[in-house]
Amino acid sequence: MARWQAVFFDLDGTMYDWRSCWEQTTRRTIAEHLGRFPTSDDQDLAAAVATFSHYGRVLFAEFDRGYLDVFTARRLNYVLTAAVHGWDPSEQAVQSFLERYNALLVATVQPRPDLGPTLRTLQEQRGLSLGVITNGLASEQRRKLSVLAVEAYFEPAAVIVSGEHGYAKPDPRIFRAALAALRVAPVAALYVGDAWENDVLGGLRAGLDVAWFNPAGAVRPTELPPSRGTLYEVNRLEELLALDGLADST
Repeated sequence: MARWQAVFFDLDGTMYDWRSCWEQTTRRTIAEHLGRFPTSDDQDLAAAVATFSHYGRVLFAEFDRGYLDVFTARRLNYVLTAAVHGWDPSEQAVQSFLERYNALLVATVQPRPDLGPTLRTLQEQRGLSLGVITNGLASEQRRKLSVLAVEAYFEPAAVIVSGEHGYAKPDPRIFRAALAALRVAPVAALYVGDAWENDVLGGLRAGLDVAWFNPAGAVRPTELPPSRGTLYEVNRLEELLALDGLADST
């Protein structure tokens, strides 16, 4: 019989390939901003993309640590890149760029091939309650779920977005909010996510069992916090179905 009563999923990087989406969005938005068709031999475009990507990694590391909100991180990313490459620094230019960037960031998400079948099996065949725990802007994260066509699998009250709660992963409070929404204890829930600090360590510190989603086969970090939770590792979402705690009870 299944040990877990509920499974919570991270969104970015777990349900879809966040890095690929981010890279496509960055390149396309900058190409449109510069008024040119993106080609592999466009050195000006490549340089601007590299600068924007560099600042993006730095700024969003600060976002993950809770030092910046997503609005500020994206705005600074444009401003810093504009200073390097001589872009228009006006407020109108910033807003125009970010509106297009934000729209493309949502529009380009594509579900992992086994996402839908895995969620359907967990919900319909295994009888589990499903939820989401994600950091980001509420409207943007919810639009992503809509584009991914997976909203119906999740309990509405258990879609927990940091932008609506005032705290973000790895803060244990966001995990507790998800548990409370489904009225389950930490020992009765599994959390699935790809980010080591926010998802793995955050979930374990909150007392949940955690499945580290590691599609690239990265080397597993050695540090683990004191926790009652157990750590698993999967390279594909469908591998969740074989975990003992999700075993088919039929």
